[in-house]
Amino acid sequence: MNSLRGKKVLITGGLGFIGSNLALRLKNLRADVTLLCRNLEKKYRLSPYENDFNILKGDITNTEFVGESIKNMEIIFHLAAQTSHSYSLKEPLKDSEVNIGGTLNVLDSIRKYNSKAKLVFTSTKGVTGIPKSLPVNEETPSNPLDFYSLNKLAAEEYCNIYRRLFDIDYTIIRLTNVFGPRQQINSPSLGILNFFIGQAMKNQTLTIYGEGNQLRDYNYIDNTIDALILCATKSKAKGELFYLGTNIGTKFKDMANTILEIVGKGEITYVPYPSEASKIEIGDFIVDYTKLNKQLGWYPKINFREGIEKTVEFYSRNSKYFET
Repeated sequence: MNSLRGKKVLITGGLGFIGSNLALRLKNLRADVTLLCRNLEKKYRLSPYENDFNILKGDITNTEFVGESIKNMEIIFHLAAQTSHSYSLKEPLKDSEVNIGGTLNVLDSIRKYNSKAKLVFTSTKGVTGIPKSLPVNEETPSNPLDFYSLNKLAAEEYCNIYRRLFDIDYTIIRLTNVFGPRQQINSPSLGILNFFIGQAMKNQTLTIYGEGNQLRDYNYIDNTIDALILCATKSKAKGELFYLGTNIGTKFKDMANTILEIVGKGEITYVPYPSEASKIEIGDFIVDYTKLNKQLGWYPKINFREGIEKTVEFYSRNSKYFET
């Protein structure tokens, strides 16, 4: 039985990479989907269904706009964020305005206008910082290395306090290295794996800092959407924090070589770590998804290589829409 049929769902950041993929999945599940976004320039991410959604143009930091958007919604996916680690180092105040202030707007609007709504908040693996042991799980201590990760951790704590004081129903899910269709491929700050795919498809050089031996846990977008929907619909997700990953570590250089193999062109160059990048490098990172599996039944259905194949195939047909 489809528990989302007819449900009023709001996605903040609805025209972003994850938001657009989530919106299209929810459409297939017959939910009544509204997207909140800062501008309409990325409507192409919903192609060919751009006109099938109610899209509200406004900023997540605008209290009145957020309040009006949240009224009458049953499920709220709060995905809107400033997502660049390097940008947060240059503009920490602006990062906090979006990642803390925007989340506070959502939480307080739920408190004031829609206390029965379900909130799913996406956080980041960066809140952990450099893990002392692997794999990482929900009990791993947090020690963020940059303002973006710190502000996401603060936003998590605001969720906890709003639940304790006002009984708001939320689930927090920390994401790790999500990749796949409908993400821009012209900037490494928007996702290095997709950026590498774009470079390889243009027969360019992929630049790796250091030796590329650090392990990363890469998760295809469809697996991520599965987890988000489970968090929104399962009672065992209420008030919980989940780490989302695959429990498989892939060397950074092996990720790049797999892309070259599948695309069939491009090359790799190795350069020393820039000073800024070395300060926020977390080293090896692998996630144990046991809690998510036991409580919600989630597991990664699409593996790393298959995910890259699907992503390359998508951009081979649609690259012109994701290069600007």
